[in-house]
Amino acid sequence: MAETQKIDWPVGDLYDCRDSESLIHESPEEAIEELIDAWLTKDCDVAKEIQKLAPVTVAAYVRQTIGDSWFEAEADRLLEVAAEDWGEEFDSEGDNEADLYARETKAAVLPDLVAVLKKFYAHSVPWNCERVGEVTLSSEQVVVLMREHRPDWFDSDEPKEPLTDITECDV
Repeated sequence: MAETQKIDWPVGDLYDCRDSESLIHESPEEAIEELIDAWLTKDCDVAKEIQKLAPVTVAAYVRQTIGDSWFEAEADRLLEVAAEDWGEEFDSEGDNEADLYARETKAAVLPDLVAVLKKFYAHSVPWNCERVGEVTLSSEQVVVLMREHRPDWFDSDEPKEPLTDITECDV
Protein backbone atom coordinates (compact mmCIF):
# COMPACT_ATOMS: atom_id res chain seq x y z
CA MET A 1 0.00 0.00 0.00
CA ALA A 2 1.21 3.48 -0.81
CA GLU A 3 2.37 5.86 1.87
CA THR A 4 -0.03 8.42 3.30
CA GLN A 5 0.20 11.64 1.32
CA LYS A 6 0.03 15.18 2.65
CA ILE A 7 -2.60 17.30 0.92
CA ASP A 8 -3.05 20.91 1.98
CA TRP A 9 -6.86 21.00 2.01
CA PRO A 10 -8.55 24.39 2.28
CA VAL A 11 -10.48 24.62 5.55
CA GLY A 12 -14.22 24.45 5.02
CA ASP A 13 -17.49 23.30 6.53
CA LEU A 14 -18.46 21.32 3.42
CA TYR A 15 -16.74 20.01 0.29
CA ASP A 16 -17.78 19.22 -3.28
CA CYS A 17 -16.32 17.89 -6.54
CA ARG A 18 -19.35 18.19 -8.80
CA ASP A 19 -20.69 21.76 -8.55
CA SER A 20 -23.70 20.34 -6.73
CA GLU A 21 -26.73 22.45 -5.89
CA SER A 22 -26.70 21.02 -2.36
CA LEU A 23 -23.51 20.51 -0.42
CA ILE A 24 -23.52 17.40 1.74
CA HIS A 25 -19.92 16.29 2.23
CA GLU A 26 -18.19 17.13 5.48
CA SER A 27 -14.75 16.03 4.28
CA PRO A 28 -12.82 16.20 1.01
CA GLU A 29 -12.61 12.40 0.98
CA GLU A 30 -16.42 12.10 1.09
CA ALA A 31 -16.74 14.51 -1.84
CA ILE A 32 -14.23 12.55 -3.91
CA GLU A 33 -15.86 9.28 -2.90
CA GLU A 34 -19.26 10.49 -4.12
CA LEU A 35 -17.83 11.64 -7.45
CA ILE A 36 -16.10 8.34 -8.11
CA ASP A 37 -18.96 6.22 -6.77
CA ALA A 38 -21.29 7.65 -9.42
CA TRP A 39 -19.10 6.02 -12.12
CA LEU A 40 -18.34 2.65 -10.53
CA THR A 41 -19.90 -0.58 -11.69
CA LYS A 42 -19.64 -4.02 -10.17
CA ASP A 43 -16.85 -5.28 -12.42
CA CYS A 44 -14.91 -2.08 -13.03
CA ASP A 45 -11.27 -1.34 -12.30
CA VAL A 46 -11.49 1.50 -9.76
CA ALA A 47 -8.04 2.89 -10.57
CA LYS A 48 -8.94 3.06 -14.27
CA GLU A 49 -12.22 4.83 -13.51
CA ILE A 50 -10.32 7.36 -11.38
CA GLN A 51 -7.89 7.89 -14.27
CA LYS A 52 -10.85 8.73 -16.55
CA LEU A 53 -12.19 11.28 -14.04
CA ALA A 54 -8.88 12.95 -13.23
CA PRO A 55 -7.88 15.57 -12.56
CA VAL A 56 -10.33 15.92 -9.65
CA THR A 57 -10.93 19.35 -8.13
CA VAL A 58 -12.22 19.48 -4.56
CA ALA A 59 -13.78 22.79 -3.53
CA ALA A 60 -14.18 23.90 0.09
CA TYR A 61 -17.14 25.96 1.29
CA VAL A 62 -17.92 27.77 4.54
CA ARG A 63 -21.36 28.62 5.80
CA GLN A 64 -22.32 32.25 5.58
CA THR A 65 -21.91 34.22 8.79
CA ILE A 66 -24.91 36.38 9.60
CA GLY A 67 -23.71 39.81 10.69
CA ASP A 68 -25.08 42.09 13.38
CA SER A 69 -26.47 44.49 10.78
CA TRP A 70 -28.85 41.79 9.51
CA PHE A 71 -30.17 41.14 13.03
CA GLU A 72 -30.56 44.88 13.66
CA ALA A 73 -32.46 45.41 10.40
CA GLU A 74 -34.71 42.42 11.16
CA ALA A 75 -35.39 43.73 14.68
CA ASP A 76 -36.18 47.20 13.29
CA ARG A 77 -38.59 45.69 10.75
CA LEU A 78 -40.35 43.71 13.48
CA LEU A 79 -40.68 46.81 15.67
CA GLU A 80 -42.22 48.73 12.76
CA VAL A 81 -44.76 45.95 12.13
CA ALA A 82 -45.53 45.68 15.86
CA ALA A 83 -46.10 49.43 16.14
CA GLU A 84 -48.41 49.39 13.08
CA ASP A 85 -50.35 46.42 14.47
CA TRP A 86 -50.72 48.17 17.82
CA GLY A 87 -51.98 51.29 16.10
CA GLU A 88 -54.57 49.37 14.09
CA GLU A 89 -55.79 47.26 17.02
CA PHE A 90 -55.58 49.46 20.10
CA ASP A 91 -55.02 53.10 19.19
CA SER A 92 -58.02 54.95 17.79
CA GLU A 93 -56.18 58.30 17.78
CA GLY A 94 -52.98 57.05 16.11
CA ASP A 95 -50.74 58.71 18.69
CA ASN A 96 -49.32 55.57 20.28
CA GLU A 97 -48.09 54.05 17.01
CA ALA A 98 -45.79 57.03 16.44
CA ASP A 99 -44.67 56.89 20.08
CA LEU A 100 -43.91 53.16 19.84
CA TYR A 101 -41.80 53.58 16.72
CA ALA A 102 -40.08 56.75 17.95
CA ARG A 103 -36.28 56.84 17.99
CA GLU A 104 -36.08 56.80 21.81
CA THR A 105 -38.45 53.84 22.16
CA LYS A 106 -36.62 51.87 19.47
CA ALA A 107 -33.26 52.61 21.08
CA ALA A 108 -34.58 51.30 24.40
CA VAL A 109 -35.84 47.95 23.06
CA LEU A 110 -33.81 47.25 19.92
CA PRO A 111 -30.79 45.66 21.71
CA ASP A 112 -33.06 43.28 23.61
CA LEU A 113 -34.92 42.30 20.45
CA VAL A 114 -31.64 41.76 18.58
CA ALA A 115 -30.54 39.44 21.41
CA VAL A 116 -33.82 37.51 21.21
CA LEU A 117 -33.48 37.15 17.43
CA LYS A 118 -29.90 35.90 17.74
CA LYS A 119 -31.03 33.33 20.32
CA PHE A 120 -33.97 32.35 18.11
CA TYR A 121 -31.93 31.97 14.90
CA ALA A 122 -29.18 30.07 16.76
CA HIS A 123 -31.49 27.07 16.43
CA SER A 124 -31.01 27.14 12.66
CA VAL A 125 -28.01 26.68 10.35
CA PRO A 126 -27.56 29.01 7.36
CA TRP A 127 -27.71 27.12 4.07
CA ASN A 128 -25.87 29.84 2.15
CA CYS A 129 -22.25 28.89 1.57
CA GLU A 130 -19.24 30.64 0.07
CA ARG A 131 -16.49 28.88 -1.88
CA VAL A 132 -13.21 29.51 -0.04
CA GLY A 133 -10.67 27.38 -1.88
CA GLU A 134 -9.94 24.34 -3.96
CA VAL A 135 -7.35 21.67 -4.56
CA THR A 136 -6.87 19.79 -7.83
CA LEU A 137 -5.59 16.23 -7.56
CA SER A 138 -4.01 13.94 -10.14
CA SER A 139 -5.34 10.44 -10.71
CA GLU A 140 -2.37 9.06 -8.76
CA GLN A 141 -3.18 11.25 -5.75
CA VAL A 142 -6.85 10.25 -5.88
CA VAL A 143 -5.98 6.54 -6.06
CA VAL A 144 -3.71 6.84 -3.01
CA LEU A 145 -6.37 8.81 -1.14
CA MET A 146 -9.17 6.37 -2.00
CA ARG A 147 -7.01 3.35 -1.12
CA GLU A 148 -6.81 4.87 2.38
CA HIS A 149 -10.41 6.09 2.56
CA ARG A 150 -12.16 3.22 0.73
CA PRO A 151 -9.85 0.18 0.71
CA ASP A 152 -12.87 -2.05 0.05
CA TRP A 153 -13.12 -0.58 -3.46
CA PHE A 154 -9.73 -2.05 -4.26
CA ASP A 155 -10.17 -5.30 -2.32
CA SER A 156 -13.45 -6.40 -3.93
CA ASP A 157 -15.58 -5.90 -6.99
CA GLU A 158 -18.46 -4.40 -5.01
CA PRO A 159 -19.02 -0.62 -5.17
CA LYS A 160 -19.81 1.08 -1.89
CA GLU A 161 -23.32 1.71 -0.61
CA PRO A 162 -24.80 5.19 -1.33
CA LEU A 163 -23.99 7.93 1.18
CA THR A 164 -26.68 8.54 3.81
CA ASP A 165 -27.37 10.73 6.83
CA ILE A 166 -25.19 13.72 5.88
CA THR A 167 -25.93 17.39 6.60
CA GLU A 168 -26.88 19.49 3.53
CA CYS A 169 -26.03 23.04 2.56
CA ASP A 170 -27.51 24.58 -0.57
CA VAL A 171 -25.35 26.85 -2.69
